[in-house]
Amino acid sequence: MKQSLGLVSLVVRDYDEALAFFIGKLGFRLVEDTVVPEQSKRWVVVSPPGAVESQLLLARASTPAQQSHVGAQTGGRVFLFLYTDDFWRDYASYKSKGIVFVREPKEEPYGTVAVFLDLYGNMWDLLQPTQSHLRLRSEAGATFRSHRVLPYQPQSVFEAFARPELLARWWGPDGFTNTFEVFEFKPGGRWKFVMHGPDGSHHPNESVFLELQGPSKLVIQHVSKPRFALTVTLAAHEAGTAITWTQEFEDSALAARIRHIVEPADEQNLDRLLSVLSGG
Repeated sequence: MKQSLGLVSLVVRDYDEALAFFIGKLGFRLVEDTVVPEQSKRWVVVSPPGAVESQLLLARASTPAQQSHVGAQTGGRVFLFLYTDDFWRDYASYKSKGIVFVREPKEEPYGTVAVFLDLYGNMWDLLQPTQSHLRLRSEAGATFRSHRVLPYQPQSVFEAFARPELLARWWGPDGFTNTFEVFEFKPGGRWKFVMHGPDGSHHPNESVFLELQGPSKLVIQHVSKPRFALTVTLAAHEAGTAITWTQEFEDSALAARIRHIVEPADEQNLDRLLSVLSGG
C-alpha cells in the first residue's frame, strides 16, 4: 500500500499575482492552469523545481471567511517546509528578488534553515537537510538519492539520456549491457529493454517516460517489478552540471531489503555516465 499527499491548498487573493510570486520569484513550475467555468474558478497547480509529488494548489479566496485566512493559514506558525539541495544558492536568489526573511540562516543539527514570508505573509522554512537527516528519512521510507557535479553542460548530460546509443552504454551497474527493444523518448513514451548481467543473466525491464524537461529534468516510471520512480534533475553549476538522482520505490519493505544493492548500483550508474560523457 502506498499513499501520499498529492496537493496542499494555499488560499490566495488572486491567481495571477500568486503565480507571479511562485514562478517568478521562487522558481516553481506551472503544472496546471485550467478554467472551471461551472464553479467560476481556475484550477491552478504549481510545484517546486525538481519535485515529483509535492504540488501546491493555489485556491482563490471566494468568501469573506476564506479571505480572512489569506496569509494566516497556520495562525503565525511556519506553514510549509521547502527542502533544497543548495541552501545558499536559493537564499541568495530569493534575497536578490526581494523575498523577506524573518529568521536569518542558522545551522541546526538537522540542516541549514531560514524562515521567509510568501507574498501574503505565510511563513516558510527554506531548509537544506544534513545527509544524516536525509538518510534517516530515506531509511524510514523507500527513497535513494545520489548527488554529484559532472564537468559537462546540462545539455550534454541530458543528451546522454535522450540518445539511445549513448544510454545503452552506461545504463545499469558495472558489468551490465543493454538491448533496447522500444525507446520512445517523449512524455508518455515506452522504454522496453533487457539488461544482461556479467554472470550471463537476463533482466527484462519496462519503463515509461513520465516527464521530460530538457535539459533540466527527467522522470521515469519503472512499471515492471520492482516498481519505482526515478527523478533526475540537472542544474547548471560553475563546474558543469549538478545532477541529483532520486529513486523512490513503491514497496518500502522491498527497498529496505535491496538497499545494499541499489545504493552502490546508483553510484556505479553515475560513474558509467561520466565515463561515456568523457568519451570512454
